[in-house]
Amino acid sequence: MTTEEKRIKILNACGWNLCKVAISHGIQPENAWRKDGVQCVSKAPDVFNDLNAMHEAEKILRSDKWKWLAYVNSLNQIPSLQDEWLCSSLHATAAQRAEAFGRTLNLWTK
Repeated sequence: MTTEEKRIKILNACGWNLCKVAISHGIQPENAWRKDGVQCVSKAPDVFNDLNAMHEAEKILRSDKWKWLAYVNSLNQIPSLQDEWLCSSLHATAAQRAEAFGRTLNLWTK
């Protein structure tokens, strides 16, 4: 699965969906995103490169303590973070958080 396919799965899990808009609005249909019925925008969050976008995505996990714990555990399994002696998940990049998020919600397996 490509990073873009993973990004779309994460966005869908967070309530973002592609929307159909007329070309006359200046937004190409493949780039038009909507969340919670809000007007279509030309760019959805880039969860693999924007830490703020991942912080927003993480909010949906916080309401379920078991999912949150699974997410933190998944972050702590990342080899490059295992060298951190304390709170390795605090040092995770947006891409690392996105991967752990997807695995926690079973959006993909690897």
